[in-house]
Amino acid sequence: MLLAAAGARGAFEELVRRHAGRLFGFCVKHCADRNVGEEMAQELWLSVWAHRKEYRPEGKFVVWLFTLARNRLRNAARDGSRRPGSLAFDDAAQEGLDPKDLSPNDLDRLIAHERQVRVARALASVPQNLREAVVLRFGEELPYEDVARILDTNESTARSRVFHGLRELRRRLRGES
Repeated sequence: MLLAAAGARGAFEELVRRHAGRLFGFCVKHCADRNVGEEMAQELWLSVWAHRKEYRPEGKFVVWLFTLARNRLRNAARDGSRRPGSLAFDDAAQEGLDPKDLSPNDLDRLIAHERQVRVARALASVPQNLREAVVLRFGEELPYEDVARILDTNESTARSRVFHGLRELRRRLRGES
């Protein structure tokens, strides 16, 4: 990021290459909407480039990036500038596949997809502070130390939010059954 801050486009492109997938996933999980998440991730990268000279290397880049993302996503949700729609995953059923034409592999994919949709919907209904902790810890596979920094709290509070977030997620998934 220091090279990018100095104007090196190649360094910035490398940052995007390394972290774009994770940032996109975080945004989609936070918004529960693929289109809104994609738009937010793109805006975040534009903001990182625009404000690159303000970057201060006080910790890991990924912590700084996800902190920026969390703040932007919260602001967008609070001011209502981004309205999530439905989850927009590829769905073979929406492509008009006839169930009798499905192979065992197709069926396995559809079952896995249905599980992903159920979890995503349940996760979207978990309170924001708990959802963020769960997504950062398990969706982004960040250590609790980094989760705590991004959430601007201590590590024990981050662990507690993950614990309670998972408990709430399980409760909501059981309620869907």
